[in-house]
Amino acid sequence: MRRNKRDNQCGAHKFLGSKMECCDVCPKGKYMESECQGSAKTKCRTCEHEHFMDKANFLSACLPCTVCQEDQNLVTDTECKADQNRRCKCKEGFYCTDIECHHCRPATLCGPGSGVKEKPTAISDTQCERCPPGTFSDVTDFLTPCLNHTNCLGKELEKAGTPEANAQCKDTTSCKCILSISLGVGFAVILIVILATIFFFYWRTRRHSKMTVKLLQVKPEPLPLAHPDTELQYPTLCHDEKYSQNHCSSAVPIGHCMEMSDIECDCVAMSTLGLTQDLDKSVVGGGATGNHDSSSRYQSEPQENEWSET
Repeated sequence: MRRNKRDNQCGAHKFLGSKMECCDVCPKGKYMESECQGSAKTKCRTCEHEHFMDKANFLSACLPCTVCQEDQNLVTDTECKADQNRRCKCKEGFYCTDIECHHCRPATLCGPGSGVKEKPTAISDTQCERCPPGTFSDVTDFLTPCLNHTNCLGKELEKAGTPEANAQCKDTTSCKCILSISLGVGFAVILIVILATIFFFYWRTRRHSKMTVKLLQVKPEPLPLAHPDTELQYPTLCHDEKYSQNHCSSAVPIGHCMEMSDIECDCVAMSTLGLTQDLDKSVVGGGATGNHDSSSRYQSEPQENEWSET
């Protein structure tokens, strides 16, 4: 490898060659294979695999890429390229102690009651803090911050939270809700039964009152009573063959027949009461005319000599 040769006379991006000529330098990612000579310019070549050159140069070879040692808790951050060296970093849980990150140190762990305020970076350690009221951390790591306690909204708080533990809740709301619904339904059913019973008795009482009023408003009419002293003494009068239909019709007033107490003739039924009234009228009238009418309307009972003829 040749040393850099520069002369203020050559200017930027040039170097003074062995022949005392100003030659062009090679760009990054390449190295110088040969100097310029006369009209021939500097000859450059690209860096080989696992080699790099990250600056303009007139070196005769590229630099080897860095290897990330796993036993040093290093992992590859960026791969090696012709114009860039491989960059390493510490694996998770470790941080670098120098800018070049040649060595790694384990990150600090935050225990229960303390949360991670700042996570570890490639070049810095973890920053922990004590969990403030209403928060907790029940793990030991370098990632988890303090978390809020569980809000037992709609549930029953069984155990209050601490900086080291979360709050514990009882899931009893569903049971209370079912009990409340059951009580409400039962109360509604009982209320409906009571109202139905009251309505039934009210309807029954009102119906009985209406029936009583109707019965009290009925005015029974007096039944016609027969007079025993004026009852017809010869009920077979009309059935005698000697009396014609016309005679019976003239003797019995029309429209005075009754079901049980009436006297039924072959022509028209005559009520006892009507016959009695006619007899009373004939007696009260007296005189020849009255006697004549009575004898013509009411015939006497046949005599024994007349019975023999039959």
